[in-house]
Amino acid sequence: MRPDDGASVVDDDKVRILSDVMQRSALFNPRVGRPYKYEAAEVRQRIEDYFGDCLAKSRRPTLTGLSLALDITMMTLRSWTENSSMPHHEIVNQARLLIQTFEEDMALENKTNTIYAIFRDKSRWGYVEKQQLEVLPPPDPLALTRSTPEERQRYLEELRAQFPIDDYDEPEQTDTNE
Repeated sequence: MRPDDGASVVDDDKVRILSDVMQRSALFNPRVGRPYKYEAAEVRQRIEDYFGDCLAKSRRPTLTGLSLALDITMMTLRSWTENSSMPHHEIVNQARLLIQTFEEDMALENKTNTIYAIFRDKSRWGYVEKQQLEVLPPPDPLALTRSTPEERQRYLEELRAQFPIDDYDEPEQTDTNE
């Protein structure tokens, strides 16, 4: 260091340690942590083996069975499906959709308990029972009272044309000026 430039003297060891820490930090290395257990090809092979085993043994494929075949927890399987930056995201989502399709087919063919199917669809696949009612006021509730007698007569004639009634009695005309 040059004493004449006004900079403080910094120990070279501290600079080296700080540089080393920054290079290892998540800011400079976004892939921090334990490496993935499997490569994408191995995940694909394990999934194919699982579905082949289910087919050979006439067993229903499930998400729990899939996580067992991959030797991971259900939480890890969920994080693989929810996080699109994971390398196994695509293949695991395809397997998950295949299981969902299988379960829906079983429910539609009445091969699954209905109550269980409803519970499973709500808890695992995000289905909801939601009824939405929209109540709107009439466009102009006072339109008939503000109309002229000719407009009211035309409106009544249109109604009679749409809904013909054989024994329709004309309403009595009352004079409001009396």
